[in-house]
Amino acid sequence: DASTLDAAEHAPHPLRALRRSCIGAIESSRVAMETQTGLQLEEAALFLQAVVLGHVGGLYNTGLYQAVKVDGLAHLVAVSGAHLVIVCGMVAALFRRLSMPRAWALGCQVALVGGYLVLTGGPISAVRAAVMTTLGLFAYVPRRRSYALAALSCCIILMVAVDPAAALSNSFILSATATLGIVLFGFWFTGVLEHGGLGRGLLRDSIAITLAASIITGPLSAHAFGQISLIAPLANLLAQPAFPVICAGGMIAVFAAVALGPPAWMLLGGLLGPLQAFCSALVWVSSLPFAAVAAHLGMLQTALFAVGVPVLLWGPRDERPDEK
Repeated sequence: DASTLDAAEHAPHPLRALRRSCIGAIESSRVAMETQTGLQLEEAALFLQAVVLGHVGGLYNTGLYQAVKVDGLAHLVAVSGAHLVIVCGMVAALFRRLSMPRAWALGCQVALVGGYLVLTGGPISAVRAAVMTTLGLFAYVPRRRSYALAALSCCIILMVAVDPAAALSNSFILSATATLGIVLFGFWFTGVLEHGGLGRGLLRDSIAITLAASIITGPLSAHAFGQISLIAPLANLLAQPAFPVICAGGMIAVFAAVALGPPAWMLLGGLLGPLQAFCSALVWVSSLPFAAVAAHLGMLQTALFAVGVPVLLWGPRDERPDEK
């Protein structure tokens, strides 16, 4: 969006130049692959730019973005906690292989999180995730376990103190409340689903996280966008296994294409074909009957649902499902 693009233009020159080079490499690979195969890969290229670089301007004007909203998967194309987890995980794995001391590895991870935040243009969802990630990493300094609720609270206080207008930003509100729902109710929904016979594994965890995130964001989304996604649990289930591969693979392929030039474009171009199929699947899911329903909530109704439902669930939350 405009704010993200403006923030990117004010980034330090080396990162700004790297961002432009990455976008150029994706476009060059797309053109080369379309010429060779005859496939249309524009949506895949725009999706990859959004996932890896936070460059979403072109994506907003496509049917793919509308499909992503219907599917309840807008978080995939907004650089946020999932992206930073993948970045930190890749870096941490590298540092473990190099046997780097923990303190040095911590400093490098924080620096890389900051650099990646600037590279992606600093969208507000990424700033929130970066602050929480940094607070979690620094829990190592006093040798305390990281505490997600405290980290989220500190993050909200810091961001609103630095920029009071953030309190009125839909992206910040939805990002923060989705995280709050997962922190408060994620494990509870997991237990309920397991007790209900869903068992263990990806299906249970995906549905539990989606339900937990939607506890507060559902009413807020209905107020902001006039619709509620009913297909979101299924869409998240389908997207969850593929997203880490797309994000990590995209980062490696894009930066390799920038570093090595045309010889590495085939690696990046080879990613665009499967990614286009993934984008087509998202559009197909959004076209299913009752994928989303219109829901227009006023301010009072939104507040009642967003606060009242979590409060009603708070008591049962403290009970283990298998003890009922």
